[in-house]
Amino acid sequence: MIQDTGIDIVVLNCNNDGFIQPCLKSIIDNTPAPYNLIVVDQNSQDGTRDWLISFQSISHLILNKMNVGVAEGRNQGIRAGKYPWIAFIDSDVEIKDKEWVDKMWNYTIDHHIGFIEGENLSTSFALVRRKCFNEIGMFDSNFVICENIEWMVRLKWNKYWRKAICPELDVIHSGGQTTIKGILKNKSVEMSVEMSKLLMFKYNEDFIMKMLNGN
Repeated sequence: MIQDTGIDIVVLNCNNDGFIQPCLKSIIDNTPAPYNLIVVDQNSQDGTRDWLISFQSISHLILNKMNVGVAEGRNQGIRAGKYPWIAFIDSDVEIKDKEWVDKMWNYTIDHHIGFIEGENLSTSFALVRRKCFNEIGMFDSNFVICENIEWMVRLKWNKYWRKAICPELDVIHSGGQTTIKGILKNKSVEMSVEMSKLLMFKYNEDFIMKMLNGN
């Protein structure tokens, strides 16, 4: 049971006024103890930084002097935690499901499951074993976007760890607010090209084709 283990909940914020507030409230209202609520602020300039400082329900608040990117922001949250399970929840996500932890926790009986995501949510709403990060590494901060895809390549490459998808979660994802208001703005196409180049640089072409073909 999660009550016997505990989870670190990592939320990134970058100028997400109007989204971060209901996000954190929904976490507090729908998450059983014990948990650490870790919030990483990427130098927000819209007033949310001051709001976060005054919000007393945050266990650990990291105030960056600049936007260090999603990958490094999540890595900071991982390093700040202490529990064997880590939940990533985007700041434009609102939880309506009081059983979200139990639903995802059902998959942890399989000790080979290292990553559990809400359906179609990827790392926007996911539960990950800390041991999995210890063995295959954290997110690669060279990837400005799609760092989750690169990490999933490593997860799939590993012969021990597997992922699971948890359907039927009552979760609202406003979609891309963190990214749009962050460092990418309107450069998604250009950044996708750069991400592809980084993948080709980091892995050989044969390996990438095997991953894409599901081998």
